[in-house]
Amino acid sequence: MVSELGAFGTPSRFYFSTGLIVCAVMSALFIVGLCRACVAPGISRLPALVLVAYTVSIAGAGIFPLPLRMHLIMGMPSVLLILSPLLSLVLWRRTSQLPAVRAASMFCLVVMSLGFLAFLPGVLPGLIGLKQRLFHLGWCAWFLYLSYGFERAHGSGQEERA
Repeated sequence: MVSELGAFGTPSRFYFSTGLIVCAVMSALFIVGLCRACVAPGISRLPALVLVAYTVSIAGAGIFPLPLRMHLIMGMPSVLLILSPLLSLVLWRRTSQLPAVRAASMFCLVVMSLGFLAFLPGVLPGLIGLKQRLFHLGWCAWFLYLSYGFERAHGSGQEERA
């Protein structure tokens, strides 16, 4: 499992936990910027606000290492992350500012959904870490797309004003 990298007694615990906290801080800053970027074109901030679930989960996993019960409790909000690309399909479908938002949302939604195979122990038994990493790959792709899409939309808006 991914969380085993930061479990009590592992040599990587300090680095893993520190990395998670840094990711949580960077995620919070990203969400603030993303919400601000949604205001200019007048699109819903809800898909961006759902990303707070990731921030809470990743911070919780860093603060409370495995096998603490709080590690599992704090990790639970991460399942809500899948709502971000799902909501973007509904709320951002009519925006022309975000390039290929529909394709990116669908791709990330499918990859994140495959990560939920981790909750099915009978499917690919013994590969829980691989199944978890599919979820991580999905949110990573989603964050990269959001960064790219909004940067491109913001950048093209700047060029038009110049």
